[in-house]
Amino acid sequence: LWSAAELVIQMEDALREVSEYSPHVTMDTMEFESRTGADTAGTSGSLTDTDKSQFLSTDVGKVIYNTDDRTYAIVVTFTSTSVLVLSADIMDSGENYRMYNQDCWNINQLYVGGVEDFVGTDNGVKQVEYPIGEHPPKYRSFTVENLVLTVDYRSGIPDSGTANANIEVNVWFDRKHQVNQLTDLAGEVDLPAGGNAAGISTIHIDGMGASDVLVEDSEFTIAGLRGLYRLTDASTMSSNEGDINFYPPLQNAILDGDAITFVSSTLSRSLERQVVEFTAGRATISKGALLLREANSAITSVASSATALGLVAAKVLRQLTDLSDGRIEASKVATSLADGVKEIDNMGLGIDQATAMIDEGRGLANKVNVGGAPSVTLANLAAQALGASRARTDLARGYYNAAAGSNPVSNTYVALGNGQLAGANTSLGEAAGYAQKAVTELAIVDRTGEFRRWGERKMARILQQLNLGLPPNQRRDYPSR
Repeated sequence: LWSAAELVIQMEDALREVSEYSPHVTMDTMEFESRTGADTAGTSGSLTDTDKSQFLSTDVGKVIYNTDDRTYAIVVTFTSTSVLVLSADIMDSGENYRMYNQDCWNINQLYVGGVEDFVGTDNGVKQVEYPIGEHPPKYRSFTVENLVLTVDYRSGIPDSGTANANIEVNVWFDRKHQVNQLTDLAGEVDLPAGGNAAGISTIHIDGMGASDVLVEDSEFTIAGLRGLYRLTDASTMSSNEGDINFYPPLQNAILDGDAITFVSSTLSRSLERQVVEFTAGRATISKGALLLREANSAITSVASSATALGLVAAKVLRQLTDLSDGRIEASKVATSLADGVKEIDNMGLGIDQATAMIDEGRGLANKVNVGGAPSVTLANLAAQALGASRARTDLARGYYNAAAGSNPVSNTYVALGNGQLAGANTSLGEAAGYAQKAVTELAIVDRTGEFRRWGERKMARILQQLNLGLPPNQRRDYPSR
């Protein structure tokens, strides 16, 4: 009743809805951006800092703030460690700058637009810790606006360009659960020329399945690195290898051959059962539209049955007409035969008269008669009587031929009637088939309500279970520093 593709769609929706109640919580380690310096060249449309040479290829997209003129620009191109191309000409030689994270306007801000599989409010941000690694943990209040996370921390954040600057921030996100469909979860880094440095978000991997499809939001770990990474785009392997794009960017450089392991499922055992049942409920309800199509099909089948029965009626009427015409033609046979018999009877009378005249003429032939030759007269009369009899014979033959002609016509009409009757029987069979099809389809439609109610009850039961384990919908605030 359901194809694998249909169930995948329903499971995706079930994972999304279950995640609203019991999300997949992850911790991402992100970094404040607060590098400072001064332009040393004044090149139009660029920022040049040969004093610090602190620029990275991953700076593209970040914000440059001219602290003297209070103007902003976006990094468009990384040229070298000392030169960046900007979206606007804001820097003159000797003017000071500060760098912020993408879309940010302060050093205590983080860009969270790379998290697309979040659930809930605040772009999925659940909790923030800064500085990290302290006891007790230093959780912070926060706000999220336009994909920018602002951490409530006012005690001063160090320049991120200095060595060992304490700029790492732990951010917990509520995310949608994932179920990986890969049969082989293990691969490895395929190091290209130039290496895979910290801060990049695209690497080449191999050792996967020959043509594996890595779906968006799949999570994986890299040996030797902290935390989880997740794909930002789907990727199809070719000959066991391919490029992958991920988030967050690498925290440290990685080596050729480092193991990559994809997470098979983010669901707990109890949630797995609930997702399966929820998927079953959604899949059942999804067939409601199909059952409505069955109802429409039943209506069509009933109409087809009525059409076939109409053909039966037409063919039976035609058969009656043909048989009636056959009876008419058959009655003509009897009439023609009767007329032929009459003509034969008349022919016999003429022959009898001619015979009598010939006998009488024979008796007078040897006599001498006064006033003429009566035998000749009688012979002529006999000849005329025979001629009349011959005409009667021709008429009788005509009647017999008419009778013979009417009989095939009658047979033809009878054959046509039989053909129409056979056609009527065929149409009756078709009508019965359509009627049976309609009965079957209507029986399916009759189960629609129970079918849907079963799915709705199953979904309601799972939602009730999820609600029982749902924590209060609140967020804690922490003292500012």
